[in-house]
Amino acid sequence: MLNSSAPLDGEVTKKLKCIFSVPIVEGYGMTETLGPAFITNSIDKNVGHIGGPLPCVEFKFVSVPEMNYLVTDDPPRGELYIRGPTVCKSGYFKLEKETKESFLEDGWIATGDIVTFNKNGSTSIIDRKKNIYKLAQGEYVAVEKIESYYKQSLHINQIFVYGYSHESFLVSVICPSVDALNQWMKENKIKKTHEEVIQMDQYKKDVLDELINIGKKCGLHGFEQIKDIYFTLEEFTIQNNLMTPTAKIKRYEAFKKFKDNIDEMYAKAKQA
Repeated sequence: MLNSSAPLDGEVTKKLKCIFSVPIVEGYGMTETLGPAFITNSIDKNVGHIGGPLPCVEFKFVSVPEMNYLVTDDPPRGELYIRGPTVCKSGYFKLEKETKESFLEDGWIATGDIVTFNKNGSTSIIDRKKNIYKLAQGEYVAVEKIESYYKQSLHINQIFVYGYSHESFLVSVICPSVDALNQWMKENKIKKTHEEVIQMDQYKKDVLDELINIGKKCGLHGFEQIKDIYFTLEEFTIQNNLMTPTAKIKRYEAFKKFKDNIDEMYAKAKQA
């Protein structure tokens, strides 16, 4: 079985291997690299990495000192750069600024992913350079990493984590899973509409408590944990301009749409 698009949690991979009794291979790549660039070996029993490069790919690590990821670390850590015949040569259509930021000299493309080497020679993604917020206390947080951990919760269909640089904590906007919402209503004997349930303090508390527990198990620091949630039943889609064609949240558009809700969460926290 092949997994791509988004990384699998290591424990999930182990369970799937047991359930289906087949090798599970993880691939890594970008639209800009015409798909796969790295892939795991089918006989490798280790999980939580993307394997090694395909024969057509050349790669290197580049230090990111502002995040304390250096190629001089042991093992080396840094942003992943890729080049080769499969890497797009023309850049992004009518996006000159974005093209200059990602497509560099000598054919390299900056992926924005922070990676490191493992003892078996494989490569693991450990962080994300882009979409990093600096909080008021000076700590950097990679929200995509936080979102990927929280997505382990069955309560979540989609999640958008945000933090102002003048604030010391994070908040989130969550589109809940309808199935999990129905199950919660059944277990708690709630007979209300979905719109009414997502406004209930008890529902928010139960979801928030589960996310905090997941964050602790995944090793998130206290400043990386969300402190409040705004629930919406409107999914993030291409049609409402909140999702890219590659299924990534348009963060600026999401922020504009939910700015009032985000401001309200921060204001409420200050009053508490």
